[in-house]
Amino acid sequence: MNTSIKKFALLAVGAWGAIHLVGGLAILAETAGEDGVSQALRTLGSENPTVPGQIGETAESVIRFHAFNIAWIGATVLALAIAMRKQFGFTLLAVTTALVAFADVGLVAFMIAPGVTTPADGLPGVALALIGLPAAWLVLARAKRHGTGEALPT
Repeated sequence: MNTSIKKFALLAVGAWGAIHLVGGLAILAETAGEDGVSQALRTLGSENPTVPGQIGETAESVIRFHAFNIAWIGATVLALAIAMRKQFGFTLLAVTTALVAFADVGLVAFMIAPGVTTPADGLPGVALALIGLPAAWLVLARAKRHGTGEALPT
């Protein structure tokens, strides 16, 4: 049973990483065109379908930086989930949890709470995190309790 929960947890965490990697790269790709940053803002802000006026160079850079961060965090979490298939331990899970938690806290604090985007837009990633991470910690706790060797790296 522990193995099934572990596979499920890593699948959910890996999916979180993949969604954010693809999302970040998609936003970066949208910024490449003539109206790219305006399109990226429309993508990010589902509550704000149009962007009035010109967007400054600084705002364009901030959007690209944000997209880059989403992509690298997603890629790192995906790589960690894959690594945990072979070496499941406290350190990898703690780093993964920190990356996912801070990214999702930022989403809620700076995008959803102010109304820039809807809760439904952020729901898939938050749901995967709320399902996958506690399940992974449960597996780790059970492994430690039962001394299966999965609990902590040597």
